[in-house]
Amino acid sequence: MGKVYIVRLVFALALSAFMISCGGGSSFDSQEVSELESATPASSDTGLLNLELSSGDLGTDFDPEVTNYYPQVNFLQSSVTVTPTLSDSGATVTVNGEATPSGIASNSISLAAGAYTEIWIEVTAEDGISTGKYMIDLFRMSAADFAQHAYLKASNAEGNDAFGYSVALSGDTLAVGAYGEDSYSGAVYVFTRDGSDWTQEAYLKASNAESMNIFGGSVALSGDTLAVGTPYEDDESGAVYVFE
Repeated sequence: MGKVYIVRLVFALALSAFMISCGGGSSFDSQEVSELESATPASSDTGLLNLELSSGDLGTDFDPEVTNYYPQVNFLQSSVTVTPTLSDSGATVTVNGEATPSGIASNSISLAAGAYTEIWIEVTAEDGISTGKYMIDLFRMSAADFAQHAYLKASNAEGNDAFGYSVALSGDTLAVGAYGEDSYSGAVYVFTRDGSDWTQEAYLKASNAESMNIFGGSVALSGDTLAVGTPYEDDESGAVYVFE
């Protein structure tokens, strides 16, 4: 119990005793003492429930008891945001000194290529005194680390196929359009990745394929769903084919 709390309680009791002796009754005493007894000290909780990066992960699962993390991102990732989630709603948090609402992404943080960037997350408890810090030491790979990992060709490659004219990547699945394949009837090739190895898994054609349809002129991939644009199908009225 703090000193201020004790002084207030003694003062309240003394005042109530004085009022009783003067015939003022005991209603003030009951109300004041009740309010003081029900007062709850401000929380000193400085913890986080979660900590997330906008790209990649922390290098390990988040643990509220672990304060330092050492993740890395690839060369193409030139900036990130950090989303801290407080364990106590009365606390406040800053990311690199800038106030950030709990559960909301911070302002963008620039990353230097081939270098570490320290990101500091500081939590101030509801009591305004207790503080806790978390640190993310994030490494962005350099251009030299960004190397070619695969060279892909169609299983039935021929001249004028235009393999690679359109591409779509979702996770470990890659769809590649070749609108000039087979007299411009077109085709789409689907590859999947296992580690660093890519393997052709499918060779797709329109169900009503005809020359000059340009099947594969555009492709879009989301999870297990693939959409293929065919702009010249049916006298250039066009069509989209969806595969799942």
